[in-house]
Amino acid sequence: MTERQKALSKLTDWMPNAVSSYQTVRNYDLSNKQTTSRISHHMSSGLISEMDVINCAKGYSIPFKNNKFIEEIFWRVYFRGYFETHPSVWSAYKRELEVYKKHPPEHYEKALKAITGIDCFDVWMNELKESGYLHNHTRMWFASIWIFTLNLPWQLGADLFMQYLKDADEASNTLSWRWVAGLHTSKKPYVARASNILKYTQRFNPRNELNTFPEAIKEKDHHPFQAVSLNHEIPNAASLIMFDNFLDINQLDLHDCKIEEFYVYDYKAVHGRSIDREKDKVRSALIKEISEKTNLQPQYFNQESLGLLFGKSFVTNYIFAGYFKDQNKELFSKIEENTDIIYLTRKLDSLSWNYCKGGYFKLKTHIQQITADLFEPQLFVS
Repeated sequence: MTERQKALSKLTDWMPNAVSSYQTVRNYDLSNKQTTSRISHHMSSGLISEMDVINCAKGYSIPFKNNKFIEEIFWRVYFRGYFETHPSVWSAYKRELEVYKKHPPEHYEKALKAITGIDCFDVWMNELKESGYLHNHTRMWFASIWIFTLNLPWQLGADLFMQYLKDADEASNTLSWRWVAGLHTSKKPYVARASNILKYTQRFNPRNELNTFPEAIKEKDHHPFQAVSLNHEIPNAASLIMFDNFLDINQLDLHDCKIEEFYVYDYKAVHGRSIDREKDKVRSALIKEISEKTNLQPQYFNQESLGLLFGKSFVTNYIFAGYFKDQNKELFSKIEENTDIIYLTRKLDSLSWNYCKGGYFKLKTHIQQITADLFEPQLFVS
């Protein structure tokens, strides 16, 4: 069984919980019980996708309207859509983070060393560092305490999560921290309360230790919407090129394109982050699966051997905004100058991102229509 098959099997085994118990238990972070699917690191590493989850849900006849688990999957789609169409959010975050890293504020080292004196926070900090995981509800409490009780910049907290979380994703992570800070659409901060923490952990009660009347963080920057070019133009023939782990040839609908060769970017990941190590673990398995599906052996290239690509036509996946794209900006520029390359957008993203201009609610109200369009039957099959 391949790594991807193992992940899909894990998803399939858990999926009945999406209708039986998830809605009532998902907010509980209990040491002796799994209350969520725990598949996020598979999606962040590229091993499986949101579409795999939707397909699995369809197989169980799970309704796509008013189902909390499906809505959580679309939160991930929403964050990515908002992130891609508001690029200044990422650039501003990186700029501000660099400043805070040069001059870290008071209490920062105490927080990192888990010696703040707030028991639940210190336990969660150690759990994050040791396991690379925190329950989603706990992440919200953690971020709220970090920002409003410890008075630490949200940018440093977001960077902490990016370093340690095995399921770290630039879009979901950055925008979730902004949401807790009150910088996203609601303009209201998320407040961690002792009673809420006690109810959903059944072990921590930071009574009289938290700032329960915080003000939302303010910023001067405005982050305007910028439309993204969503390309669906499938050529008759082209070579396939794999940059990151998100080349899903099934979702990119390449059935009518004759794939002539399969090229793979052999890059050196930044191994300081847990998510980079997770991506490395599954990358060879993903390459092997694509190779078997296309019946083509992978041809590897790097910065020094780019000439192998020049003059050829390629198709690949849309490259998400984030560290990988930033680190390889010069590479993409050279390839675009010397080849005919098409970045294809997944159908799920194409159907969803137009509803990601403001808050999540607009996308939520279109989930049923989006999923119906995803599974629209072909009336005429050649």
